[in-house]
Amino acid sequence: MGSAHAGRSTRRGLRLMAALCAAATLLMADAPARAEAAGGFRAFVQGGYIELLGILPALMLLILLAFITQLDSYIRTDQKKALRAIIIVVFSVVVQNYVEYRLAAGELRWLARTIVSIYGYIARPVILLLFLKVIAPQRRFRWGWALAGVNAAVQLTALFSPICFWIDGNNHFQGGPLTNLCLYVSLVLLGCLFVTTLRLFAPQKRRETWLPMLAVLMIVGSLALDGNVGLTPQPISFLTMAAVIGSVVYYSWLHLQFVRGYERVLREEQRIQIMMTQIQPH
Repeated sequence: MGSAHAGRSTRRGLRLMAALCAAATLLMADAPARAEAAGGFRAFVQGGYIELLGILPALMLLILLAFITQLDSYIRTDQKKALRAIIIVVFSVVVQNYVEYRLAAGELRWLARTIVSIYGYIARPVILLLFLKVIAPQRRFRWGWALAGVNAAVQLTALFSPICFWIDGNNHFQGGPLTNLCLYVSLVLLGCLFVTTLRLFAPQKRRETWLPMLAVLMIVGSLALDGNVGLTPQPISFLTMAAVIGSVVYYSWLHLQFVRGYERVLREEQRIQIMMTQIQPH
């Protein structure tokens, strides 16, 4: 039974890894042809594809993490599902960052850039909610999903109203009255993530308990860095990189939680065995 479950997990991991690899390959598919047509490596670099090479480490890290997570049979099933969802959403946001950067640097494509921007603003709070599901899988966080739903509805108004943001005739991003809604929703979810982590795991007084807390602080720092950059287009934002690293941190933390639990059970079994030996020495 265990080997069959492990086999299914491996196949799921391979399918997920293949899907992510295919998405990364599609990004690079037309780069060599354009570089050759324009005059080789120098044209490749000058054409802006060097930024794509910059995001490839993040994509490859997520692909490897997806495979490793799926092979790890010691993480709880509900937490593994949340991690898998995090990896997929973060991967899509890395791609979204790059596509938005390329659209901002090229000719005006209002609809495409608006849709890509909307997706980025909708996905960010979802990542934080999935992090919450990792540390507290038994909770549903309905209020958080309601906030994310309101944020999504407001962001979608960019298709027909400038209340949130719009792309002007010069292909410049312009913020509206509710342009910071995604930021405010994310800050609320970050506060909940930090408080929930502190409440659930700080009393255990384990060193690895600080891993998820440091991940939250890293995300907060990335928001500050993105704020300093302003509206300047970036191939990948600081927040997205923090989400990539946070995915690795949360996986490492989950595995350490299992190791701690296994050690605790092992010590308990040894204690019982010693007691039984003392009761029945022969």
